[in-house]
Amino acid sequence: MLQNVQNAYMNIDYEYAKTENKQAINGLSSMDFYGIIRNEIEEIYEKLKNGETETSYQIGAQSFTEKEWDKLMFDFDKIQDDMRELMRDRHRIKEEQVQKQKEKYK
Repeated sequence: MLQNVQNAYMNIDYEYAKTENKQAINGLSSMDFYGIIRNEIEEIYEKLKNGETETSYQIGAQSFTEKEWDKLMFDFDKIQDDMRELMRDRHRIKEEQVQKQKEKYK
């Protein structure tokens, strides 16, 4: 894995040398893009080197680490529980109204 990152690093140097004289895109020069990409690669390389990466799983069009997935599920479950509680309250209120109507017409 580290070798792949190092190879990508070298390829960017090569690709940059080929495109060095291209025009700026949306106000950013090719040097700006080169710097952005190089910084991202350095971050990934350092994380890999220090063992700070997390496994990521592709779910549909998105990718989640285990922490992100757990947080998403926790938030989803919380919203679902809140909705159940709301539905129970509405059902209880509706039942009380029905009981009042029954008592009214007895």
